[in-house]
Amino acid sequence: MEYLTLGKTGLMISRTALELIELQQKEEIDSYSVLLQSAYENGINCFAVNATHEFTLSALGETFSKLRPDVRYCIISNAKSSLELHHDIEHALEVLECDFIDILSIEVSDEVSNLSNLDDLYAAAKKMKEEGKVQHIDLRTASFCCAREAVISGVYESVSYTFSVSATKQDEELIMLCDTMEVGFIATHPAGIDNLINIPLSFGYFNQFENLIALWTLTTKELLDKVLYFAAHLPINDAKFNDELLAFKT
Repeated sequence: MEYLTLGKTGLMISRTALELIELQQKEEIDSYSVLLQSAYENGINCFAVNATHEFTLSALGETFSKLRPDVRYCIISNAKSSLELHHDIEHALEVLECDFIDILSIEVSDEVSNLSNLDDLYAAAKKMKEEGKVQHIDLRTASFCCAREAVISGVYESVSYTFSVSATKQDEELIMLCDTMEVGFIATHPAGIDNLINIPLSFGYFNQFENLIALWTLTTKELLDKVLYFAAHLPINDAKFNDELLAFKT
């Protein structure tokens, strides 16, 4: 497994990371924990989960209770107010049974067109960082404009942005900007919104960007096995690969 430093955070993160699905029943925790353990044993050390996903938080906390120093928790919050954000983090800390969150990812709703609308949320996140409950602050968005604004602002340490092999030149320029500004870049939905994009092609494409962490959604053992295989056996970016990539993008 390859690791990189996430922007200015200093965190060493596996280039292949996982976003966890919402479990619907408590009975699913044990079987999902087996997948998490397998991911960890194969080198994945970063796991993202929405703060409202109770059973998934429980699975994460139970799986890594004795390995907490070796894993990185990224908690995604859809909070609309500072009070909601504070509740999300306190709740996550309680369920995970840990003292701090490595990365707090503030998710921007589609209605937000200007990051000044997030001033209260950022202020609350910064306060929790000062209190030691949060180590680093990330902005999660599907909007290029919001992502670019976050990078240029200098206040967010990383951005989580919808990015796959279908990315445009403008999207690729955002990664370059992150590299220049020393802001971490986390690619969400790397297999596309519908999870149907060619995974080996994706790995070969992502490998061109030295500062990119891909956040794959952990749904099934079959998908995890495929992701782990290509993380360990990266496709060769030769002429054949470039032809396949060009054909996909045109």
